[in-house]
Amino acid sequence: MESIETDRLVLRSFTPRDAADLFEYLHQPVASCFLSQALADMQAAERDAAARSQNENSIAVCLRASGKLIGDLFADPEDDTFSVGWNFNPAFFGKGYAHEAAAALFAHLFTARAARRLYAYVEDTNVASQRLCERLR
Repeated sequence: MESIETDRLVLRSFTPRDAADLFEYLHQPVASCFLSQALADMQAAERDAAARSQNENSIAVCLRASGKLIGDLFADPEDDTFSVGWNFNPAFFGKGYAHEAAAALFAHLFTARAARRLYAYVEDTNVASQRLCERLR
């Protein structure tokens, strides 16, 4: 994936070097929909980061100033429709990073990838993601 930059963030492909930051928020996922992605140890994180680096639909969200991975997005294509979603490190909640990253990705999907429609599945208990979806409409 080509990098996308915003004022505070860089959206880019994963690299194996992202393992430690990925482990920070996936060793105990906050949202229950990510429990199946829980990482037991650093070896699992290294394998996961390496696998994500080979998946063009898996997008690392990093702070522009430091390069620290703070979350991830996905955009799975189905013709001109994309299933989208996000998962962020709880240490970075409440700062607008998810909105900034998702809005940049959505703009990219509509302009560079000729998306016609986007959709996201959000759990009924995940109020923060529900609000984010509303703001992104």
